[in-house]
Amino acid sequence: MELVKKLGKELSLLEQMDLITLDYDIPLQNYPYEEYKNSALYAYFLQTVSEAAKQPDATFDKAGIDLGSMALTDAGEEMVDQIIA
Repeated sequence: MELVKKLGKELSLLEQMDLITLDYDIPLQNYPYEEYKNSALYAYFLQTVSEAAKQPDATFDKAGIDLGSMALTDAGEEMVDQIIA
């Protein structure tokens, strides 16, 4: 879970720097997203949300996963080109 949180923060930072786009409304065609839904981490997430939802002041009561894609922006491509050069 900690690795997932860290990666999420890093991806958000890259998006804020305009190096990548994170598009949760544009899933990749033919990508095996089922591997995420069948993972032990996702099962843990579902269980945790279910348990939390029983609390009177629960922040979250429904679990879900956003499926999408990411891509380099023009600035991101330029940075990659600079790194390679």
